[in-house]
Amino acid sequence: MLAPSLAYSMDVNALNYCRFALLPLPRDVASESAPDALIALPNLIDSSTVIWLYFVTSSYHAAIGQEGNKPVFSAKPTTGRGRAGIIMSIHLYLAASSEISSSPPTSDLRLLCQTTSIEGQGWETIWTTKSHVETIMSMAVSKNNAFALTTSADHLVNRYELSENGNPECSVHRIKNAGNSCIAVRDDGKVCAVGGWDGNIRLFSTKSFKPLGTLKYHRTGCQALVFARSIPLFDGVNDEGDEDFDETDKANRARWLVAGGKDNRLSVWTLMDFSNP
Repeated sequence: MLAPSLAYSMDVNALNYCRFALLPLPRDVASESAPDALIALPNLIDSSTVIWLYFVTSSYHAAIGQEGNKPVFSAKPTTGRGRAGIIMSIHLYLAASSEISSSPPTSDLRLLCQTTSIEGQGWETIWTTKSHVETIMSMAVSKNNAFALTTSADHLVNRYELSENGNPECSVHRIKNAGNSCIAVRDDGKVCAVGGWDGNIRLFSTKSFKPLGTLKYHRTGCQALVFARSIPLFDGVNDEGDEDFDETDKANRARWLVAGGKDNRLSVWTLMDFSNP
């Protein structure tokens, strides 16, 4: 078997908690002179307010988050640079322009960053908010970029409506268990899963945050969650293993939820339909 060849590589700070964000660019944005994808991750040295954008094809990078002479979070706003805390979670997405125009629709590149401002040269801070009492542990954004959810060491799960203009509406939802290390949103945006430090996975409606059930398997903290995608990753490619599955089996697989814990275990769950959570 031939070993895969290395296409790109980047140095990262292995001690940083924040995971990188990857944004494949659509064909109407990417071109021969522009990148095919963007990667955002914290700076190697300073993990507090600096974000690096990496153009995969052209190796171009830009620093975001370097405050100027009047830092937003500094105790002395006239000198020095502000400290907003270590970046815990980031997400890149393209926001379609809502302006009425006869020209073709355009997209704005936006960086959603938890626990820090993204103000920097050439970048505009759209909004900042603080609604958690403790450190933010995870963030999940709906597939259509309509809203984001965050979990923390506290009892709160917060929802942010990602509006085009102005500050987004933030709704705070208190749950029974503190210490939630990860969160995932199903592709239809109706159901979310929250992984706790106690190893349990709790399901909620993203609209009302009504509890939908608790999944118990992991002995220690649940560190990662992902829902099955609603569409195949590769259209037109037939998997030989699919021949052994009928339509019911395929529908069940579409409702899978996969979790990973600190106990070095993976769990695969077939969830209910939850058509009207």
